[in-house]
Amino acid sequence: MQKRPHGAGFLRPRVLLYGEDCPDELEITNAFKNVLRKQVDAVIIVGTRLEIRSLKEFAENLLKSVQSRSSAGTTVWVSTEEPKLGDEFDSCIKYKVIGDCDTFASFIG
Repeated sequence: MQKRPHGAGFLRPRVLLYGEDCPDELEITNAFKNVLRKQVDAVIIVGTRLEIRSLKEFAENLLKSVQSRSSAGTTVWVSTEEPKLGDEFDSCIKYKVIGDCDTFASFIG
């Protein structure tokens, strides 16, 4: 049996790679705006470094929103490393759990 003379193509799942434009950006932005309009009293950020600018800005706005609405609001950072996003952002996080996210999930679950 002979090999094919050329490639048959490839199948790529719907995954956004770094540096690519997001085809759903408008819908995602609208969903972010809707969440920011609601009364949120707790935010848990798990397993991310928030390196994508739009997600980092969303998280900052959400944390600031929780902080401004109530001193009783809870904000938690769970990751294998400390947040490195700036003093203003870090000051919005009440609890930091530095460790494996799976361990945290089994702890609360």
